[in-house]
Amino acid sequence: MSINKLKVGHRLYLGFALVVSLLLAMAVLAYYSLEASQAATQRIVEMDKRAMHTAQWAQGTRLNIDRVLAMARVAQRPCGGELFQTADGRNLGAHQ
Repeated sequence: MSINKLKVGHRLYLGFALVVSLLLAMAVLAYYSLEASQAATQRIVEMDKRAMHTAQWAQGTRLNIDRVLAMARVAQRPCGGELFQTADGRNLGAHQ
């Protein structure tokens, strides 16, 4: 049966059904794409949290290393504030 042989009302009905089905298909595709995007965003946020915790841990570790080095220097030759100088020039505990 040819589309040309259908009545106008039936042709309009088929055209509208086609448009609605395409709209539904696009809505389903958009929904799943949005879910995938949300999952990717959640992974990025989680990785950012991990990176922040890692940076805090590394900062604390550097501070502890500097403290241990200062204690080792004091044990070897107790004297003034230069014992508390870190490699990057920070002063960890000398009175100023």
